[in-house]
Amino acid sequence: MTIQTGAPASAPSPAETPWGIGVEVDLHTAMALARAAVDVLQTLSPEAKAAVNDAIERQAALLEIQADPLSRAAAQSVLHVIRDAA
Repeated sequence: MTIQTGAPASAPSPAETPWGIGVEVDLHTAMALARAAVDVLQTLSPEAKAAVNDAIERQAALLEIQADPLSRAAAQSVLHVIRDAA
């Protein structure tokens, strides 16, 4: 007796479905807009840059508290924005 696991080979992956493609487009759009907003805010003034960087550090700390691999990776990615702006 053979037990099959997983989806059949002919089933599309979730990312290949219209819903999955839409989610990917939304994610990339949100990330591009967020990066652009952070870039602009950091160039307004030294005070704006400090405020944005503080907010980014707080968000990274909240992600780190969750302690799962995806949250930790996101925290490092968010902190990368501060390092790039330095």
